[in-house]
Amino acid sequence: MEIYNVCMLEGKKSKFIGSSSEKCDTIGMPFLIITKNLIIRPLVKQDQAVVMEAIRESLQSLQMWLPWTDTFPSVNEYASICQKFYTEAQEQLAYHFVVYQNEVFMGMCSLMDVNLKQGVAKLGYWCRTNSVNQNYFIEAINAKLRYSFEKIGLKEIYIQCMVGNFVSELAAKELNFRLQSVDLIDGKQFKLYKIESCSVLPELDNYSVVE
Repeated sequence: MEIYNVCMLEGKKSKFIGSSSEKCDTIGMPFLIITKNLIIRPLVKQDQAVVMEAIRESLQSLQMWLPWTDTFPSVNEYASICQKFYTEAQEQLAYHFVVYQNEVFMGMCSLMDVNLKQGVAKLGYWCRTNSVNQNYFIEAINAKLRYSFEKIGLKEIYIQCMVGNFVSELAAKELNFRLQSVDLIDGKQFKLYKIESCSVLPELDNYSVVE
């Protein structure tokens, strides 16, 4: 867990995992969320290769639940996606994070539809196929939720998942989200879960934020 490269962003140190390059273009805020097993940090442009590899590897399962995976992104499209993520982070509309276990890319989790005035956001996440049955992603979401409540100051966080997406439903239940409603959207049923405090989250060993 100590293998990082250090880069500079706006005069601040930020640690970057997953490339031998000493330079990085951080999408969002320059910090790390660290847990016992994981490092979670804002997406950087240099993540392109591992992210696209993971999407390609997991495409069949992702397409069952995530409409944005219907079209696999080209290199140019990925660059546009990164720019969109950067703009959203600068405008405090969304924050997109990558999850690494040691130096292995596990997936992403994102805060979306962020409304800082109301303290509300939606949480989205996906993990590569070979990581689905591991508990690491519950650990990652737990850490992201703690950061969102404690550092960003959110008051309500929602998970919306399609009925039948048992992995997402299990994550919501294990993290003590409460089911709010079952809604019909574009002919498909979705469950909406809500959590209002990190005090109800399961304990998380060695959680810290490095800024």
